[in-house]
Amino acid sequence: MSEHELTLAMIKPDTMNKGLAPVIEQAFIDAGLEIIYKKILQLTMEQARTITGKLRERHLMPLIESYLTSGESEVLLLKGENAIQRTRNLIGYTKLSNREGAGLRGLYAENYLYNAIHGSATPEELERDILTLIPEVLGERK
Repeated sequence: MSEHELTLAMIKPDTMNKGLAPVIEQAFIDAGLEIIYKKILQLTMEQARTITGKLRERHLMPLIESYLTSGESEVLLLKGENAIQRTRNLIGYTKLSNREGAGLRGLYAENYLYNAIHGSATPEELERDILTLIPEVLGERK
């Protein structure tokens, strides 16, 4: 029996500025994921801090917060079989030391900091990301 679940992906400001949102959306669709909600927003500093809360490189936080709040992002709520893992595989690794097979980040990220896309890695992160970025969907899902 297949497990259909939700996950969240966020197309970051640099990728939005390059006009790549439709390409990223199509990659998710081509991978068999359904976009059930999308929203364009400009992250606040509080939102940026919340979604990067477990970052190991604490000294990079000011740069990452500045990057995430520098322009509009697009949040996608995705649904599909094993959506969290499939989305993470499609997005690729955060560190781009080996761009071959590095997924969408390998194609579109500028570097480790400007890494194009965020994706919820666990059900707990998904809950945090929904509450932080698109809490309005919780009312729609009841």
